[in-house]
Amino acid sequence: MVTLCSPDQALLDSAEAALRPSLQVYRSLLAEPSVVPGARASEVGLATGLTQDGLTLVGMEQLAVHAFTQALLEPVKALGEKAGTLADLAILRGYGG
Repeated sequence: MVTLCSPDQALLDSAEAALRPSLQVYRSLLAEPSVVPGARASEVGLATGLTQDGLTLVGMEQLAVHAFTQALLEPVKALGEKAGTLADLAILRGYGG
């Protein structure tokens, strides 16, 4: 159960409308516990893992892994420029691993 309180009815209606889709997603996940990553989350996760693995390499191999991870992040950066701030991109990188 979720209880919302507000002195303003319009604000309460807005909060309820914002909360309803989140509860729908939660209900759907309980019924079917599978998640398909969106907003290029797969690329961020892969780039994060490859970056960590690339730190164990030396020479040209390390440079190749670094270049590949940067290429993986280009679409993510494009999404961030169009839909959010650089801080949002930093947060996405933090959740990638």
